[in-house]
Amino acid sequence: MIGYLCGRVQRVANDRVIIVCGGVGYQVRATALLLSALVVGQEIECLVETEVSEHDISLFGFATSDEQTLYRAMRAYVKGVGSKSAMSLLSGGSHKLVAQVMSGDEAGIAKNKGVGPAVAKRVVAELGAKLASLELDRPAEAQHPERVGILASLKFMRIAPEWYDVVMREEDALSLTSSDFCARVVARIKASETAVQGA
Repeated sequence: MIGYLCGRVQRVANDRVIIVCGGVGYQVRATALLLSALVVGQEIECLVETEVSEHDISLFGFATSDEQTLYRAMRAYVKGVGSKSAMSLLSGGSHKLVAQVMSGDEAGIAKNKGVGPAVAKRVVAELGAKLASLELDRPAEAQHPERVGILASLKFMRIAPEWYDVVMREEDALSLTSSDFCARVVARIKASETAVQGA
């Protein structure tokens, strides 16, 4: 099974890329995040999932380990999510998907190609139940679902991911209660908005 490729981009088309490694061209279906960064002729490396069916062997490429981890989780735990819809769900990157799941943004998830309201509901419920146990490079939200729940109820989680990370890096972040932590995130957002309006 192929788990990693390093080679030269020979062609980029629609949802896939051909990567030449040692004289062999591998056709890899890739996330929009990975495809957007590719230029014909450049040297790249990507993580790969190999899926074998009765009539086909398909390779799926990922820009980050988080993308691959979430892909695996959706394929394993979310009923109705196949390889194509899983790749579509990752089109905005892993951090966006995690934020949508934790905030219960079913409408936003349902906008992805091949994903309807019913599947979006299951993604929120079934992937959400597994987030805390996944080994993600940016696991802060998944480790503190109660904080995300508070921010979601205040309608701030959809614009809060980057500020969540900012506050998490502050010296006293771990000693804050969930309500105090969320109040600080909201304060940072409002202060930023005021600064932009006054500029």
